Amino acid sequence: LAEDKQKHQSAPTHPQSETKLPIQSTSTNPLTNVTTPANPLIAQSTSTNPFTNVSTLANPLIAHSTSTNPLTNVTTPTNPLIAYPTPKKPPQIRLRQLIGTTVCCFSLLLGVLSFHAAQGEKFYRQAIMSVDPSVKVELLQQSLGWNPRSPRTAIALSRLLSGEQSVSLLRQSLLYSPKNASLSWELAERWMSSDHPGAALYWIGQSLRLDKYNNAKWVKAIEGMLLMGQKKLAEGNRKEGLVCVASGNELLLEYRRLAEEEANKGGQHNDREFQMTEQADDLSRRLSMLALRF
Repeated sequence: LAEDKQKHQSAPTHPQSETKLPIQSTSTNPLTNVTTPANPLIAQSTSTNPFTNVSTLANPLIAHSTSTNPLTNVTTPTNPLIAYPTPKKPPQIRLRQLIGTTVCCFSLLLGVLSFHAAQGEKFYRQAIMSVDPSVKVELLQQSLGWNPRSPRTAIALSRLLSGEQSVSLLRQSLLYSPKNASLSWELAERWMSSDHPGAALYWIGQSLRLDKYNNAKWVKAIEGMLLMGQKKLAEGNRKEGLVCVASGNELLLEYRRLAEEEANKGGQHNDREFQMTEQADDLSRRLSMLALRF
């Protein structure tokens, strides 16, 4: 026993190996006063910039860290690559905003048009009450400048202008109101008083298509072609005079046909009392007598 004890005491001693867990060690940069972990993959650590007082993560790969700017008091993510995504508005909200903007723009447009129409009406009334032709023309021009879509103003002004200016104004007004029968009839009357039976017949047709149950227009159109035929015959232009007479007869036949159709429908459907007049019968006789002279 004494020998075994001596051998055991004289044997070399071997230190036992121990398993050490990694600890979170840090290092501090004396120039920037930034504290960072010795192992950058170990958990979150922060650093503070003494100049901006902004706290940031030592490891920028760690998510959801923020910094606050003391000057603007704005909080932003430290790593812009992991910033929070901006939430999108639902489609219903975007649609409501679009509808609201459209309604506002439409209301503004209506307000501007209403204001222009009111200004045009004001100058038109002043022109109607004026007795001085030059003042009337000036006021009507101002009215038309505010509201160029007013056929009534254009017609009133055209009657105070010369031939070419009158026709040009009426044509321009037709661009705003192409289906206005009154504008077409004004052009027809201008051409009936000139030496252009073809243009007169064209605008007569345009106006009567828009207002075909107007007794007065049919009678005036037939009479206009009769007078143009008499004028051409007096000038010795038998060809154009014969064209005017033939056109007048065609208008008379169409007028009679429409009047007969309305008469067959009964009085309850003829609220405008559209019918052949005595004046139309007289024009028929005069056209027949003029045709015998060719």
